[in-house]
Amino acid sequence: MYTKNKDLKQLGVMIAAVLIITITFAAQASAEDEPEISVRAPDWTTTAFDAVIKMEYVDDGIKDMEGEFDLSFDADVVSVVSVTGKKIKTKVVSIEWDFVEGSDNMKIHINFIIPDDTSTRTYGDFVEIRFNLVGDVGEESLLDISGGSLAYKDGTPVSAKWTDDTVSIGSFDVTVNAPEYIPTDTFDADIDITDVEDLESGGFELSFNSSVVNVTAVESGKISGNEMPVEMWCFNEHNTIRVLFNLPGTKGVSGSGTLATVTFAVIGEDGDSSVLDVDTYQSEHFTNTETDRLPINWIDANVTFDSAARSPPSETDTYVYVKNLDDDKLTGFLFIDGNFIIDKDVSSGSTKKYSNYKLLEGLHDF
Repeated sequence: MYTKNKDLKQLGVMIAAVLIITITFAAQASAEDEPEISVRAPDWTTTAFDAVIKMEYVDDGIKDMEGEFDLSFDADVVSVVSVTGKKIKTKVVSIEWDFVEGSDNMKIHINFIIPDDTSTRTYGDFVEIRFNLVGDVGEESLLDISGGSLAYKDGTPVSAKWTDDTVSIGSFDVTVNAPEYIPTDTFDADIDITDVEDLESGGFELSFNSSVVNVTAVESGKISGNEMPVEMWCFNEHNTIRVLFNLPGTKGVSGSGTLATVTFAVIGEDGDSSVLDVDTYQSEHFTNTETDRLPINWIDANVTFDSAARSPPSETDTYVYVKNLDDDKLTGFLFIDGNFIIDKDVSSGSTKKYSNYKLLEGLHDF
């Protein structure tokens, strides 16, 4: 039954609640869509690289703007070669830059002017910085953007979030793991990867001497207990296969393990050999969860058919369990033979199954 005073009061409460929810969502959306200027560099590299400065979420468009910022870095790891303005649509961003006095060449200052344009684009790369590597493998440098200001040429300031990035020197080994001597008419070759970080997808080619061996199957591998689904494999030529893998979702995987297992049939004669040559598959580079390309160090193998050779030790499924004897919950980091595999939380007094792994028969360090 409708009662005027009571129902109006309830209606007022409902309207107030809706307004609060609406205002809350609007505030969240506003915070998420705040103009942002960020440094975009590869996570890992072994060669000179480009870092771009990207502008996003500028609702009124990025035309007719000007500003400045500093960029700091570790000069023992990277060094600046050049700084150039990028092209936004058809017009080039005008820049001036120099090393900051007293910074020991560890900081540069950049002024930029984005030309007027009819474009209403709300994002774009507007500065590109070329770096050389001067550090060693395993070192990293923060690319720290600071002291920034941004405004339209009529003087209207634009509040923006300034976001850094980090670049590391290094690559990831992808190795063909196969027995050196083959006494039987079939064998498996694992395509292994070591200490990868946030791997999401990729592809590779595997070439071989087709008069000695031939591929009969390709199976998915496993990294840190996570299956690496083989999305597709096929023959490119009679002596080369192509393999694509892709993890579902965007979580990625880190650690060491196997990308795929390739089964070969031996069709050659005693003493015949074949190189198993692994390499990049065209544009299907290894990428991480941020779609950055991961540098790969490809390591081949050589196999020889020798009927008198001893059979290689067989691999068996090994199940790993970890028991927490401590009074508190702990995070257990599993290493097998010195290689990091996975980490999991284990409650006090409980036992957790980490996963199962294929290991050669014999002694292993855990």
